[in-house]
Amino acid sequence: MKDLLLDIRYALRVLWKSPAFTLVALVTLTLGIGANVLVFGIVNAVLLRPLEVSDPQNLYQLRLKPWTSFKLLTTSYSAFEDFRQRNTTFSEMAGFDGYSQATLRSGKNLESLRSVFNGS
Repeated sequence: MKDLLLDIRYALRVLWKSPAFTLVALVTLTLGIGANVLVFGIVNAVLLRPLEVSDPQNLYQLRLKPWTSFKLLTTSYSAFEDFRQRNTTFSEMAGFDGYSQATLRSGKNLESLRSVFNGS
């Protein structure tokens, strides 16, 4: 413990003698720690946080065909509504269209949308 205190005193004395190096070291540490906190915060929010549903292990994906590479497996909104109305197995159904753009028209106003959520 005594050696540790001597080492800390020596380090502080050396840092005090070269304030430019001390400033660069502190700024570098601050930026590095800040960047790590930011990246982990994003990873935690996007990848690590579980879905906010009561029973996430019971989520299922319905598809009309087997998964094929580089092909979008989509269905129409009317077909989705038909699936939802005829559903007797699941408590709720939701549809998500994240692969296309759409234009929403309200009177004379047009608005371009991406990743439109269909369903509830």
